[in-house]
Amino acid sequence: MVNFDPRIDYSKEASKTFDEYRNMKKEEQQKEKERLSEPICYARLKFDSLTEDMEGRVKEFHKENKNELWSEGIVTRGYSDSYLGWRSQGFFLPKSLVDFLALNPKQKFKVMGLYKGFAVVEIYSKAYIVPEEILELMEQTGSVAIANEIMVKTDNQLAVKDKIEEARQMIEKVSNFEDEAFAGYLAEIDNLKAEMEAKITAMYEVKAKMMAEMQEKIKRYEHELLVMRSDLTAFEYYNGLKAEFMSIHKGVNAPISQPIVIHQKLIYLDEDLPRLTNLYDVDSGSLEVALKNSPALLEHICPTNKGISFLKCVILLEASL
Repeated sequence: MVNFDPRIDYSKEASKTFDEYRNMKKEEQQKEKERLSEPICYARLKFDSLTEDMEGRVKEFHKENKNELWSEGIVTRGYSDSYLGWRSQGFFLPKSLVDFLALNPKQKFKVMGLYKGFAVVEIYSKAYIVPEEILELMEQTGSVAIANEIMVKTDNQLAVKDKIEEARQMIEKVSNFEDEAFAGYLAEIDNLKAEMEAKITAMYEVKAKMMAEMQEKIKRYEHELLVMRSDLTAFEYYNGLKAEFMSIHKGVNAPISQPIVIHQKLIYLDEDLPRLTNLYDVDSGSLEVALKNSPALLEHICPTNKGISFLKCVILLEASL
């Protein structure tokens, strides 16, 4: 099926039905978790088969198979949790119970499951684990009439249970749209989904094309803006708008015909200024004040009476460029 996640507004009746189904599923899961095992048959104890090592054998069996008893379906998880939880006295028949059953040798008890030569039995609402060889398996009653009646009632219950299970499987199929009644709807929906997906894909293609055009325009405009900013900066410097002039000394203007000398050597203030101020015995915290107080220093930096010298603040910046 095509990937699609539409928003569906259900009618009140449909919403009520779906809510009831979800609640039913939760109840079923909870019941299954808590469901107790049903006896598979009944048994009596064969007292002459009891041996002293059986308690140790049961302890070892439970240690190795306690999880398998419910994971393999021998008993339900709910029965295992309720009846076969941890016990300090172990799971074999205690001597007091064996003595009591010896006084009532015909007493029957429930057999809940058989696994690897051992059996889970329930005696007086308490579960035990015993070796299978000490059990004499039998029906619930010795009366043929009662046994037949129990069989009929059991068969009737099984028939109803089968119908319930069949209905549950059917509602599960309906819930997952797996019933044949939905085949036509699903085919039509798949076609509509595919058609809508094609339209959505086409829309995204148009979107991508438009975005590409806009991005190209943005790049072009950004380049134009950069050029404009460069022109503006050049214009501002050309007209002295960005440059700040500070008068150090006043004197006679140099002749207009005298050429301007450009001194190419850079003077790095962080390195040269301390050396020059020491050389010319100038104690000043700034270059402007030092030049104003020391004509010799001014002559050193600008040796002509009409020229331009270039200064840099930090030599490290120059080295890193």
